[in-house]
Amino acid sequence: MQWRNQSGRGRMFWLLLLLSFASACAAVQDVRITYRVPDPSGVLSGERVFLDFEDVRENQDILGPGAREAYAYHSGNVALFVSSSGGEASRVGLTDVASLFRETFERRIRALGGELVTRSRQSTTVLVLELKTFELDLKDRTWKARMAYEAMIQPGDTVKARQTVAGEAERAKILGVKQADKVMSDLFTDMVNRLDLKGLIQKSRAKTG
Repeated sequence: MQWRNQSGRGRMFWLLLLLSFASACAAVQDVRITYRVPDPSGVLSGERVFLDFEDVRENQDILGPGAREAYAYHSGNVALFVSSSGGEASRVGLTDVASLFRETFERRIRALGGELVTRSRQSTTVLVLELKTFELDLKDRTWKARMAYEAMIQPGDTVKARQTVAGEAERAKILGVKQADKVMSDLFTDMVNRLDLKGLIQKSRAKTG
């Protein structure tokens, strides 16, 4: 009788272990983006920036058909990590697309010496970001990332200056989704840091003058 109880406990142990393994396999796996903040500077010193974000994408899904198969349990969010001054990346957490762009652009503005304000009337600059494309797909064992947005200096209803930033990147699939995270991180960092914020502000004021 004692032997049968021990055997039952043994079967229960292996059952729990199997369920735990199955649960781990079914865990949510989101796209991981590591944003590399540019080195600090003072090019936006004295600027008080109000940041607005608008998602105007026709397709709101981050993943294309091929990528969805690789990220079988994708939640639709992004796991954001941030690194600065060449240091190790630290985890910020899961974010939706709007929070991803707000968080990273706020960090870039601060790195350039600017100050973020919560109301447009407190600002010296109103920066509006319109996201047009942001996607990752897998085709012929190649990860393909695309991103495009338009940045506008727009006090009130008038656009004083604008810049379109767009790009694509590819990386061969080796194993799992590591290369996908890498290509998305590289493209995202390049696209965010490519925006010429100082030049855009100067252009908007030259038109006003």
